[in-house]
Amino acid sequence: MQLRKIVTCSLCLCLLGCQSNTKTYEMIKPKNNEKLLIDENNCSLVHYDINTNTAGQEEILHKNDGFYVSKEADSLVSLGNNKTNQYTLYKKGKTLKKIKSFKKGEGVFPLSHYGEYLLVCRKIYNKDGGCQSSSLYGYDENGKVQKNYHINKDIFDGAEYQKHLYYTVYDENHDYYSLYKDNVKIKECQGGDLYVINGKLYCENKNIEPVFGEKDVTFPLADSTYVVGNYVLQYASDKGFVELHVYDSKGKTVDTISNPVSFEKEGHTLTIYCNGGIKTYECH
Repeated sequence: MQLRKIVTCSLCLCLLGCQSNTKTYEMIKPKNNEKLLIDENNCSLVHYDINTNTAGQEEILHKNDGFYVSKEADSLVSLGNNKTNQYTLYKKGKTLKKIKSFKKGEGVFPLSHYGEYLLVCRKIYNKDGGCQSSSLYGYDENGKVQKNYHINKDIFDGAEYQKHLYYTVYDENHDYYSLYKDNVKIKECQGGDLYVINGKLYCENKNIEPVFGEKDVTFPLADSTYVVGNYVLQYASDKGFVELHVYDSKGKTVDTISNPVSFEKEGHTLTIYCNGGIKTYECH
């Protein structure tokens, strides 16, 4: 779930403030020369001018709103408010289409693919904002629940690997994350995020490293990490300066991009939008 990213987004969105209390996100339309993008680094909706290759107006309609995407940046995204704990699931195309609004106090976070479904974590919060319970669900591309995995733990992240369900749970008493395979604890990790890269399951320790077998290919820890086709994308910030590091699935650096705005995968093409240019990569 990339908890570090959720915390960072909350701080950024407090600074962005509130634009309107009557406009809805479905009402936001791009101009002919624009694309609506989700800035994964700031959890915001952005107008991107494809003629000038620049990010324009950020659309944050209510203070503390934030958009959350899966590690593969699927079309299903959630919008959440970390103060009111009100969440909505959207399908992103040229515009946003609302799929479902959830009850106040029910958080919804897209995680990663599980077979033909998108694995989504739904959390129930108490009045103090603490997590009361959570579970994992499989959503189809239209936002309909097709499977309930019946896990009643405070889930941090989840992933499918070799047709098994893996998920992590934070152990506050020992300050580590327990990794479960089909409800059986198998390992302890320093971080809670899980990734499937080049057919291997990865977790966070000193680096992002394979859970099983030799640790021959590792990736550095970063603010947030995404796995899109045969690429690993990492946002990293230093003294307010943000870069997007692009690796292939074997850990080799492909590119380092300054001033990134967002990325999308369409067909066999990965497109990275940044202030100053657009870069494309063959993706499978």
